[in-house]
Amino acid sequence: MAAPKASAIDPPKTIFEAAERGLAGYITKTIERAIEFNINIRDKYQRTALHWAAEAGQVEAAECLLDYGVDPLATECNGRGLKRMGGARRISEKDIKAARRIVNGLQVRFLESSELILHGLPLLTC
Repeated sequence: MAAPKASAIDPPKTIFEAAERGLAGYITKTIERAIEFNINIRDKYQRTALHWAAEAGQVEAAECLLDYGVDPLATECNGRGLKRMGGARRISEKDIKAARRIVNGLQVRFLESSELILHGLPLLTC
């Protein structure tokens, strides 16, 4: 008889742990259930959940976090970004460039139209 997975036994205590374990569903539920959720929250080493996912090679969790707007350019306390994270080899340079294009596109779109639209919903109008 196979032992149950650790994720089935113990739910993650933080979004960082969920990202490290690749629990994209847990991340989604946590964010959607909160009235206000800071997706760019940092741990004591200034890492975001995206850093945790990248270091563990959890691509699905990383994509989920990017969908919710985590900053792909954030660096941790030692100045390492996603590209320099040890386990980030499975999150390719192509993925990081795509995330940067999304962020830059949002910034340009905001500047051009003075309206921020995310997932088709106007969030902020100047």
